[in-house]
Amino acid sequence: MNGTCLADGNEYSCSACDDGYTLASDNMSCIEDINCSYTEWADSDTCSCETSTKTQTRDVSAPAQGSGTCLEALSQTVSCTPDCDCQYGEWTDVGVCSCENNLQNQSRTKTRDESGSGTCDNVLTQQVLCIPDCDCEYSQWADQGECSCETSLQSQTRTKTRDESGSGTCDDVLSQTVSCTPNCDCTYSTWTDEGECDCDTSMQTQTRLKLLDESGTGTCDNVLTQEVSCTPTDCEPQCKELAQTCTQDSDCCELDNTDEEATCFDAGFMQYCANCAAQGTQEDCTGLRGDCYWVSGVCERHVNPCIGLSKNQCKSHPDCDRKCNWTSEPAPPVITEPTCPHFINNGAKFSGGKKKIKGLNQASIGEQACACKEACAARNDPHFWYYENKMKKGKLKKAKCTCYETTGAFSKLKGGASTDSKFNYAGGLTDAAIADLDDAMN
Repeated sequence: MNGTCLADGNEYSCSACDDGYTLASDNMSCIEDINCSYTEWADSDTCSCETSTKTQTRDVSAPAQGSGTCLEALSQTVSCTPDCDCQYGEWTDVGVCSCENNLQNQSRTKTRDESGSGTCDNVLTQQVLCIPDCDCEYSQWADQGECSCETSLQSQTRTKTRDESGSGTCDDVLSQTVSCTPNCDCTYSTWTDEGECDCDTSMQTQTRLKLLDESGTGTCDNVLTQEVSCTPTDCEPQCKELAQTCTQDSDCCELDNTDEEATCFDAGFMQYCANCAAQGTQEDCTGLRGDCYWVSGVCERHVNPCIGLSKNQCKSHPDCDRKCNWTSEPAPPVITEPTCPHFINNGAKFSGGKKKIKGLNQASIGEQACACKEACAARNDPHFWYYENKMKKGKLKKAKCTCYETTGAFSKLKGGASTDSKFNYAGGLTDAAIADLDDAMN
């Protein structure tokens, strides 16, 4: 009975229960005090990689009896070994973005080791694309042209081999001028007459001084004295030979290599003895001016038949026109390109000090132009030479040669360039002048 129970007539009741039992609600029995029972613990999630723990739960499998209780927990956290990969920190830049390949080195650390069947195979360093803050880069300096004999300076240029990026700059120059040692010959003063022109030889002694020593591999071999042709004055009258001054034909001697006596020619600026037939080249022939003409490979004398005639007489003369021009005059000098270095002037205007050269009488346009260049080069301080001539009514006009002694300025002109009837050539006599003229012509 586990307690005190009595029967009273037809009713049965209990008034007290033994220890460990509790009186039933109908007072008819004593119920044993039994706590509730539970199911087995079961995992409710996986083992945590952060805490190495997991949660377990259970249910009540039988309720409590009597005064039994049901106070035990239905969930718990227990230690475990998780299957976890290792963990890493954030990537951190190492150094700066590379200007060579636009790559940034980065690194990271392992913040948690792997456990269980977890792995740890990822890298701790890497390179990523980036925009560096880099200045532009340049090639090595390269010489342009030669070291200048006038200034001992060398022009140099370089190119940009890499553009700037990010906050980089690109402010350095691409050209410069540096000191150098030129390979230059020495320079001389202009020739100066010494004494008088010799009446017997018509030769003049001249001397000059060395102004600037040679440098580098330059030389200084030219002479400081020379003998040049001249026209003597205050001399006793005598028979003149080739290229000697005269006043009339009787002053001139008969030349040994011909049967013809030399003639006293009027060249405009002087009179001199010459024999057309004695000239073996076209240059020598036409250089005499006067009445000498190069015809079919022979130097011949041709006298202008129109000189001294009236206009009425010229009209009836077969070799003269109404204006007394000689219509059958031997052909003018051959039109050729200069063989010396030159520019075909496209209209550049020169300014500065200048000197005109007269007496150009070479056989062709090209030879006249090169003679102009040589004449200017022989002067004291020339920078440029400029030659011009033109055809009019099938004939060449008188050649014009001008030497410009200062650099001056250039500007474009309308017209003035070489054409089929106009011949304009120019050139520089120094490295700097050639460069300046090249810029102006192009």
